[in-house]
Amino acid sequence: MADSRRRMFGVPPGGMLYIGPEGSSASLSLWIYWLQIANRSADAAQQTHPSDAMIDALSARLVGHERELPDEPNRGRNDEVLNSMVAISASAHCLDGFYGAVVEQIKPPRSDAKRSRQILETLKRGFSIGVFAQAWQVELDWLFGIRDDIVHHGERLRPAVVSRTTAETVVFAGPEAYNLSALSARRSADLAMAVVSECIVRPKAMLEGWAERSRELMTKLVDKPPE
Repeated sequence: MADSRRRMFGVPPGGMLYIGPEGSSASLSLWIYWLQIANRSADAAQQTHPSDAMIDALSARLVGHERELPDEPNRGRNDEVLNSMVAISASAHCLDGFYGAVVEQIKPPRSDAKRSRQILETLKRGFSIGVFAQAWQVELDWLFGIRDDIVHHGERLRPAVVSRTTAETVVFAGPEAYNLSALSARRSADLAMAVVSECIVRPKAMLEGWAERSRELMTKLVDKPPE
C-alpha cells in the first residue's frame, strides 16, 4: 500500500535546506543556539545571585545576632551554581561550534595545542581580529579551563578561597563555588558574544558570504544582537 502521508521538511530557525536531483540535505547553526542558552543562563544566574543583605543576615545569625532574612526566591537553593554551570558550558560550546562552522573553509594546519588556542589561531586566519587576539587568548584559556574543570571534575578537598566580600562579611568557599558564580556566568557569555560579534563583522575574503548570513542570524535569533 502506498504511503499517503504528506511530506514536509522541518527546518528550525537558522537552518539551511538543500533539495536537488541527488536528494536533500540540511544543516543547523548550533553555535548560535548555544549563544542563546549562554545569555539566558547568565541572566538567570544574575537573577538568582543572593544579595549582600542576604549574605550579611546569614553571617549575623551565625554569631547569634537576630537578623531578618530578606525575602529572596533563591534562599537556600543552588540555582546560581546551576545556571552558571549551564552558562559557562554553553559559552564554550558556542565557540567550539563557531570554530566548527568555519574550520573546513579556513583549513588551518594540524595542531596539538589546547582547544582554546586552536580556536583562536583558526579564527585569526579567517577573520581580521588581530587587535583582540591577546585579550581573547587570556579569556579563552580561562573559559575552557573552567569548562574542562566542570566536565572532567575531580571531587576532592581543595583549599578554600575568598569567594565574596560585602560590607559586613567575607565568604570563603571551595574553588568550584568561586568559579560557578553569576560573575563567571556573565563573563563567559559576554566573551562568547564578543568573539562571535567581532568575527562576523571582520571576515576575510574566504568567509564573506558565510559571515553575511551569520549577521542576519544574529539579528533574528540572539536575544542581545551585536551593536
